[in-house]
Order: sequence, then structure tokens, then C-alpha cells
Amino acid sequence: MLTPGLAHHDGPDFSAFGGYIWFNSDATGHAQIWRMRVDGSDAAPVFRDQNVNWFPHPSPDGRHVLYLAYPPGTLVIPRFARVCG
Repeated sequence: MLTPGLAHHDGPDFSAFGGYIWFNSDATGHAQIWRMRVDGSDAAPVFRDQNVNWFPHPSPDGRHVLYLAYPPGTLVIPRFARVCG
């Protein structure tokens, strides 16, 4: 189990930089990318938009993340983005 609760969580990936676990969650009502510290603290969504955001893969330095993003009901669009914070 990644986090407690009834939400669906899966697809974890680890970023050694900053010690984060990145994962998929529908805790906000639709699929979003979340990250939390390896001790389970500071779990929060990385992006807050209406897209379906799935399957995060952080870069080794933790400054970018490759993920799938698409509006609900459409085709998948892979993305690579800089991570702030």
C-alpha cells in the first residue's frame, strides 16, 4: 500500500534526488501524479489540472518528469517537464 484510504494508487517510481516516490492516484477525483517522501510524508499532487496524468518517471536529478497526459476521453500525449520545487 502506498498511502492509506480508498483512492486507487499505483505505478510508483523512485527518485533518489530528494528521496521521493512518484505515483498515480485518483484521490482528487481523477488520475493525477503525486509524490511523497520515502517515509510516506508530504504526499501531494504534482500537477493540478483537468488532464489525466499518469505513469511518472522522474529524471535522475529530480528536475524533470516524463509522464502521460491527456484530456479525459482522448488519445495519450507523452510529456517531459521541468519540476519546480
